[in-house]
Amino acid sequence: MLDTKKKYGKTEDEIMALVDPVVSRATTWVDTQLSSERSRMQRYYDGQLPKRQHEGSSSYVSSDVYDGIESMKSQLLEVFAGGHDIVRFKPLNEQDVEVARIETAYISDQIFNENHGFDRFSDVIDDSLKNRNGYIQYYWETCVERDEHTFERMPLEDVQALAAQEDVEIDAEFDEDSVDFPTYSGTWTRIIDKSGLRVENVPPEEYFSDGTKKKRQDGTRGRKTLKTRADLINEGYPRKKVDLIPTTNELEYDSERQERDRETNDFGIKSNPAQAELEQVMLYETFIPLSLKGDGKSALYRMVHSGGVLFEMDEVEHDNFLDFMPLRRPHSQFGNNFAKRIVPTQNARTVLTRAILDHTATTTNPRWTVLNNSLANPKELLDNRLRGIVNVKARDGIGVLPYPNMNPFTFQTLEMLKGNKEETTGISSLSQGLNKDAISTQNSAGLVDNLITVSQTRQKIVARNFAMFLSDLFLACRKLVLENESRRKIFEFDNSFQNIDPKLWTPTRKVQVSLHVGYGEQEKEAAKFAQLWGMLSNDPKASMFCPPDKQYKLLTDGMKKNGFPNFADYTITPDQIKPPGPDPMEMKKLEIEDKKAEAALMQAKAALGKAEGHHEIDTLKVQVSQMLATIKEFTAQRDADRKDMDIANKVNVAQREIELLEHAPPAAQKAIISPA
Repeated sequence: MLDTKKKYGKTEDEIMALVDPVVSRATTWVDTQLSSERSRMQRYYDGQLPKRQHEGSSSYVSSDVYDGIESMKSQLLEVFAGGHDIVRFKPLNEQDVEVARIETAYISDQIFNENHGFDRFSDVIDDSLKNRNGYIQYYWETCVERDEHTFERMPLEDVQALAAQEDVEIDAEFDEDSVDFPTYSGTWTRIIDKSGLRVENVPPEEYFSDGTKKKRQDGTRGRKTLKTRADLINEGYPRKKVDLIPTTNELEYDSERQERDRETNDFGIKSNPAQAELEQVMLYETFIPLSLKGDGKSALYRMVHSGGVLFEMDEVEHDNFLDFMPLRRPHSQFGNNFAKRIVPTQNARTVLTRAILDHTATTTNPRWTVLNNSLANPKELLDNRLRGIVNVKARDGIGVLPYPNMNPFTFQTLEMLKGNKEETTGISSLSQGLNKDAISTQNSAGLVDNLITVSQTRQKIVARNFAMFLSDLFLACRKLVLENESRRKIFEFDNSFQNIDPKLWTPTRKVQVSLHVGYGEQEKEAAKFAQLWGMLSNDPKASMFCPPDKQYKLLTDGMKKNGFPNFADYTITPDQIKPPGPDPMEMKKLEIEDKKAEAALMQAKAALGKAEGHHEIDTLKVQVSQMLATIKEFTAQRDADRKDMDIANKVNVAQREIELLEHAPPAAQKAIISPA
């Protein structure tokens, strides 16, 4: 039970007495002022209006409203849901670049993959073009899924292993008849957390707001939905309160819903629920400013209520709705109706085309003037077959009833209306590829592109309004993830798995939206990346200022712009790049130069060896000459010594002979002196 008396100073009945009249006025204003217009636009979109003027005339209906809405929607979706990373979070500094990229990828994955972003954008654009505004509601849903299993005779170790898992609840009982080892039987349940971000479109008839306010955030706003009593009980609301809510099927038979589902649903049959718990009730989720604290200040409160019964009440900072307004109106929370601007053109073109078709049918099958009793059998004239015989009694008895000629300005008026529709919607035949005169031999491709770009100026304004809506959506979703995603997740990013911990994200973040919505502008943007890459590749001085990690970023961004989201299949990260090997030609040249240097070195060594050999020979020659001179000198000295010795010896001999002679007898002396 809610204790509103203690918290807010008022009981539940007193609070609902304040809220119910305000909500009733807001829903009544929307139902009376906008509902009829939205139903009428849906009928024009479906080709049900304008109706035929009388029976027998052509039932043709021009599809101007349908064509205008679908053309605008398709071009917006091609840009913002085409996978070109139009929306991204801006980094705070160079160290924050990678974190911002991961945040952008994660929030984009939550919106586009987990919540089918293409469908959400398609529906909100469709609603806004037909109904002035399109609404989206975002919230965090906390829910779990229970996967139950039974087991029998499981060993104790396995039971303990299951019980040790955090996400498993186990209820086991000991088997009394176990023999060899203790076993257990029972059930175990795995608790799977399915909580997450939810983004859903709000049907126009379910959203209400105070139309007297300039901004919807200034007044009461909210959403009404049909739910069964069983749904409310499953959501945890007290059964006693749920039983007090009156049964209603008001929203099920809303005129807007009937028009939208007219071709596929029969609203004439009322379905009766099989049980009382399956009866539908109207549940309101209302955001209303109230002053309940007694200080004279107002605050915004979120209330969940139905039939005067209050289920939830909390003070909040803001509501969880976002609206897209393609054609803004100053000082109004509702924009211009895009479809309503095309309705006069559809009416006029339908009337003129029907007139052409009726005139063609009338002149092809004309009425006849018949003179009385001039036909033998009148049925022969009524039989409108190609060939046949008509018996006449008088040659001039029958004739074609004259019809006025077609107004010659009819076809010119149709062309004028076509041009008027292009001016009103901003969608020209050029941008749709329907103008054959634009593409001719005398018109260059540049001229055609310029014509197409100029024709899409109005579309760019709508696209910029949608970009503002997207930036608010990304920031709101990021805030919800920060507040509720407390667990670490494994997220696939750039074909690799990253640990996502939102608690470590920067609390504040800005969004950057890149708008390239013109015909071929995405390709032009991609060409800029290719041109910059070519300049860096061909200019060494420019590449000095772009290190490998920046070059990798430039290359991958360019590949994304060219429509290659899986760029990781074709590239590797800078840390995986191996140092470049030597150029084979340069290596051959170096090898030849090395061989030349080696040959020159060998030749120099040979010359040096030869010179050293000659020097050694010359040295040896000098040494030999010196030795020969020494030997010659020694020999001469020896000869001189020998001669001296011979002379000395002779002198000695002569002296001795003289001595002998002196001492010898005279006869001997005479014999010695005068030999025979």
